[in-house]
Amino acid sequence: MAKGLQTRYGLPLVGVDNIWEIIQSSGIANWKTVTSPVAVEDYPEVNLTNQEIEIKRKFQMEVSKFLSPSGKVFKGFRFIGGNGTRVLTLLDREFIPICAEFQHGCGEVLFDLPGGSLDTGEDPADCAKREFKEETGIILKNVISLGPAGMPIAARRISSRNFSFIGIVSNPVVLERQKLDADEHLKVVLISLDDWLKLIDREIVQSYSASTTLLALRRLQGMGVLKRNYA
Repeated sequence: MAKGLQTRYGLPLVGVDNIWEIIQSSGIANWKTVTSPVAVEDYPEVNLTNQEIEIKRKFQMEVSKFLSPSGKVFKGFRFIGGNGTRVLTLLDREFIPICAEFQHGCGEVLFDLPGGSLDTGEDPADCAKREFKEETGIILKNVISLGPAGMPIAARRISSRNFSFIGIVSNPVVLERQKLDADEHLKVVLISLDDWLKLIDREIVQSYSASTTLLALRRLQGMGVLKRNYA
């Protein structure tokens, strides 16, 4: 950990001026491409872990037919993907836990709110609390749903939805050890709300975290939690 770095609730307290230095010192950086992409159906399963095989088989494409208002039949291809959650939590009414992780889909480090994929049959609120605790080590007393239906992600091609929540911590804050999955290479830090919005402005934040932030700010302002108008 960088010399003189402030921490709160066991997490580094960062700003836009030093966040890259902190996450890079923890080993989070852009990775180098070593081979050209290979179609997943051509990649032999003998070279995959059980989790990778599950992902390969899970994201299957299906064809659906729709009748348009003009009476024409439209044939659409879409991937069947899992749903997920994102949670915005204000600590001390000012600081937000966020994750920095290399995202191989776009090939760069992006910032994200804590959250993750729903297990089969899992309630989105339960998933939000579970993933938040696993990634940050902070236990949420409750979560506030920001929409029951979930916001579609890349809806033209994927069936996935993101469920957004505001996280409510107990007072005092209860901490546990982080419990990251084997394939999660991420660093969790605390950043002020103002600096988080600056990261969004710089287009280095996952889109569903940006939408969760917008929904959360509107709700928090309506609740009187935020004194400043961020609209």
